[in-house]
Amino acid sequence: QLKIIKGRGFQDEKDRAEFVPIIRSNLLQATKSILSAMALLYIEFDTQEAKAESQKVHQFLAEEGREVFADEFFEVSPEKLATLSNSIATMWGDAGFRNCFRRSKEYQLIDSAK
Repeated sequence: QLKIIKGRGFQDEKDRAEFVPIIRSNLLQATKSILSAMALLYIEFDTQEAKAESQKVHQFLAEEGREVFADEFFEVSPEKLATLSNSIATMWGDAGFRNCFRRSKEYQLIDSAK
């Protein structure tokens, strides 16, 4: 995502810091979209660990009190996102989650998802 926006990265910290909240939001939007698509496309997680971690993400979104839509900015603090980073990494390590990502032409997924 950063390479697309800037070509070769950022020149200074201020420039980079402006995009951090957008990147956090994109990460949650993409994760939510893939999880929703897994249900719609009847794709299962290959591991129980990834399935359990997905429940943590669903719980987090429920605690925030609203849904995350693909075209909506979702503000999340670094601390809150840090609690989910292991869960998201575990899900990306799962073949079922990656299979759903590969089928992204069948549902709406932001371009910067990977």
